[in-house]
Amino acid sequence: MTALARFDALLQRRQRQLNDADLSLGSHTPYQLISPEGEVLAQSAQALSHEAVLRCAYGLEADDWIGALAEDSATRTARSAWRLALIRADRHGQARLGCGPQWLSLPLRRAAGEPAAGLRKALLQQAVAELWAKGWRLQRG
Repeated sequence: MTALARFDALLQRRQRQLNDADLSLGSHTPYQLISPEGEVLAQSAQALSHEAVLRCAYGLEADDWIGALAEDSATRTARSAWRLALIRADRHGQARLGCGPQWLSLPLRRAAGEPAAGLRKALLQQAVAELWAKGWRLQRG
């Protein structure tokens, strides 16, 4: 793992810890994340962040990685296609070999040289919107 990848993993882990601190499984919580089958997967005193919703919905572990990846299959144009990707870690914390990323969002085109700020946020929003379209709900309990 490169130094940049380790740094990114450290930042992601810290953000997850902050997000997980917002998750509470107490009985007096006003927000519930509900699967299309009606199963309550998370309860929180505050609305869940987009990343927290995805982590609960996909059952992500602490070492799993979620982030923006360029889509290699896209035709080479001046606008790159980016997607939110999930790479699950094996039990030793390393990426599973032989498994490609699981795409969580549709491609989002960005022009070469366009600032990356906001790309991850837009992809997270798009991935959560796709969950809502599939019947997931976040409602007050």
